[in-house]
Amino acid sequence: MTPSPPRPPATSRVVRRILPFIARYPGRVAALALLTVLAAGLELIPALCTRIAVDDVLLVLGDRATSASAREGAVATLGLLVAGLLVVQIAASLSATFRGSLVAKLGARVAADLRAQVHAATQRVQLAFFDRDHSARQFARLGPDTERIRDLLVEGVQQLASNVLFLTGVVVVLAALDLRLALYVVSPLILMGIIGYAFGGRLAEAYRVHWRRLAVLNAFFSDAVGGAADTRAFSQEGSEARRFSERNERLADAASEAERVTSTYYAVAALPMGLGIVLVWLGGGARLLDGSLTLGTLLMFMAFQAASFRPVLALSRQVARLQGAVTSAERVFDLLDAEPEPHQATAPQNVRITGAVEFEDVSFAYEPDTPLLAGVSLSVAPGEIIGLKGRSGVGKSTLVKLLLRFHEVDGGRILIDGRDIRERSTRSLREAMGVVLQDAFMFGRSISENIAFGKEGASPEEILAAARAAHAHAFIASKPDAYDTQVGERGRLLSSGQRQRIAMARVFLRNPAIVVFDESTAFLRSAEDRSVQAEMEGLIAGRTAFLISNDDDCLKAAHRVFELVDGRLVERPRRVRARTAEPPPRSLDGDGEGQLLRPSSVQLHTERGREVAVVWAGGQARIGVGARALWPHTEPEAFVSIWDWTGTEIGVVPHLDEVEPRLRSWLHAAMARGRVVARIEQVHTVERLADGFAWSVTTGQGIERIETGGMSPEQADAPPGPRLIADLSGRRFELPSPDELDQRSRALLGWAS
Repeated sequence: MTPSPPRPPATSRVVRRILPFIARYPGRVAALALLTVLAAGLELIPALCTRIAVDDVLLVLGDRATSASAREGAVATLGLLVAGLLVVQIAASLSATFRGSLVAKLGARVAADLRAQVHAATQRVQLAFFDRDHSARQFARLGPDTERIRDLLVEGVQQLASNVLFLTGVVVVLAALDLRLALYVVSPLILMGIIGYAFGGRLAEAYRVHWRRLAVLNAFFSDAVGGAADTRAFSQEGSEARRFSERNERLADAASEAERVTSTYYAVAALPMGLGIVLVWLGGGARLLDGSLTLGTLLMFMAFQAASFRPVLALSRQVARLQGAVTSAERVFDLLDAEPEPHQATAPQNVRITGAVEFEDVSFAYEPDTPLLAGVSLSVAPGEIIGLKGRSGVGKSTLVKLLLRFHEVDGGRILIDGRDIRERSTRSLREAMGVVLQDAFMFGRSISENIAFGKEGASPEEILAAARAAHAHAFIASKPDAYDTQVGERGRLLSSGQRQRIAMARVFLRNPAIVVFDESTAFLRSAEDRSVQAEMEGLIAGRTAFLISNDDDCLKAAHRVFELVDGRLVERPRRVRARTAEPPPRSLDGDGEGQLLRPSSVQLHTERGREVAVVWAGGQARIGVGARALWPHTEPEAFVSIWDWTGTEIGVVPHLDEVEPRLRSWLHAAMARGRVVARIEQVHTVERLADGFAWSVTTGQGIERIETGGMSPEQADAPPGPRLIADLSGRRFELPSPDELDQRSRALLGWAS
C-alpha cells in the first residue's frame, strides 16, 4: 500500500474546519460514499476477468486438442464474460452519472454555504479588518478561494477516497491470489509513493509561490482599473506598465518553476513504473515457465499493475491541489475568525433618539503608543449643528467612526440621549444616524436600489419622495431608464454631484435624528458644490448634525465650530445662528418635481388635431405632451412622468390602472414615442403660430418640422448644457448647449452673444 500524500502542518487543522460543511448533508454524503465504493469495486472486475478470459476461454479455444464439450463450455463462458462485462460497464456508467450529479449538487450547496458565511463575516467583522486587508484579496475570498475549497471538499475528497479504495482492493485481491507476485506489483507502487512524498514539499511550495504571485497581480489589476483616470491624469502609463511587467514576469517565472517541478516529478515517477513492469515480467515469466503460474494469472496481475499506476499518480497530484485548498481555506478562515463588532444592548432598543450627543474625555489610537485623540470632550444639544475642521489625518473622521462604533474608544465614553452608546446595539445606533461621505459610495445596482439602501423595504413612493427632497429627481427622470438606471461600478456612470444627491436621498429616506457630512463637497465643481451645499443645509434642518470640512463656506450653517488640534477640540469663535425653540418638522417634500398627481387632475384635450394631457397642478393648467415610466423595467405600469414640450416634468401618475382607459392608452402611446431622442444639429427657422411655434431643424435623421406649445425659445435663457424639448406629438429632441450650435441657430433662439 502506498503512503498517503504529505500534508503541510496546517492541513489537518484546516480539514477539521471545513469537513463540517459536508457533514450538513449526511444523506448526500452517504449516497456519494456508497457510489464511490461501488465504482471502486466495479473498476476491479475487468482485470479480474482477464484470468478467466485467457485461461478458461482463449487457451481452451486455441488448443486444437480440446474436446467439443470443452469448447462449448469455453464459448458459454465467453458469452457470460461478455454479458457480465457489459452489465459492469452499464453499471459503472450509471454510477458515474449519478455520482457526477451528486458531486455537482453537493458542491454547489457547499460553495453556497461557504460564500454565505464569508459574506456574513464581511458584515460582522470590525471595519479595522478591511483597513489592513486588500480589497482584491477580499474579492478572492468570495470567488476563487471558495471554489478551490469546494473543489477539495467535494471532488478532491471523493477522488482521493476512490483512488485509495481502488488501490486497497488491488492489494487485497492480488495478495489473496499470489502473495509473492503481489509484492512484484506493489513494490514499484511503494517506490512511486516515496518519490511523491519526496517531491510533495517542492510541488506544494512551487504552487504556493505561484498562487501568491497571481494574487499580487490580481490586486495590481484591481488598482489599475480603479485608478485608470489618475494614471492618465498624472501621465504614469509608462511607470505603471513597468510595474505590471515586473509582476507579470515574476508570475511567469513562478508558473514556469511549478511546471518544471511537476514535469520532473512525472519523469522520475515513470522510472519505477517501467521497473515494475520488468519485475512482473521476470518474476511472473519464470513462474510461468516452471508451471506454477498460468498465463491468465500473469496477465491479470499485469492488468492490475497498469490500472494502479493512474491512482498513484493522482494521489501525488493531490499534494498541490491540497496545498492550494489549504492556502485558500486559511485566507477564508482568517476572515471568518476575525473579531466581530460588539453588539451590547442593555438599554431599551425601541426608545426614540432625540439627538443629544456627548463625548466625555474620549481617547483613541490606531497604533499603540501613538494616540490620535486625547481627552476629547464635547456636548451637543438636539438639533445643534457642529462644524469640525483640522488638518488632514488629525482625526476628524475618526470622531465620527467612534460615534458609529466602527471602532471602540480606548478611554472615556460617548453618550447619546444620556446613555453610553455601548449599551445600545450597533443596529439601533446606526439606524438613528445618516452619513454622507466625501466620496459617496454607490453600489453597482440601479439608482432606485441605491436610494432604497437607506431603508429596508422602502416603497417606490418613499424613494420618489426622498429623491425629491434631495433635488435628485430631475436628473434621474431625465435618464433613459430613470430610476432603473444602472450606475456602474462604484457609481462611475454618475457625476460627483449626482452621487452626492443620491447619498442625501438615502439619508432623507432614513429620516435620522443625527446626520454627518464628512467633506461631502470637497471634490465637486463650484456649481455642483453650491447646489449640494443648499441641499445639505435643507437636510440638516432640525437634526443634530456634524459638518466636517476645512472650507468655511461648508460650515456656514454650523452653530459652533471646533478645530481638532493635537488630539483635542478647540472652539473657534464665529457668529452663532439663532436656533428655533422647536426644530422644523422633517419632511420629504421637494420643490414640486416628482409631485404625485391624482387621477382626476389629468384630462385629455385635443389641440391642433392632436391629443395632449391637461394637468391641473398648483391651481393652474399645464399642457403635457409626453410621458415616460420612472421604473420602466421593474414598475412599467406605475409612476409615469408627464412632461411639457420643454421636457420639464409636470407631475407623476402613480398607477395607470387608476386612470380612465382613454388616458391610459394615451400615456402608453406617449411613453412609446418618448423613447426616441433625436439631436438637433441646426435651427433653420422658428415660426410663430396662433398658440405655439413651428421649428424647422436638421437632426441626425434629416430635416424635421417641430411644433411646440408654450413660451417662445427667445423667452428662455440659454441653458448651460443640452436639454430636451418635445413637440405636441410627444417626440423628444435634444437641444444642444449654445456653444455647440452655429451663430444663426443661436440668433434664432435668442441666444446670440
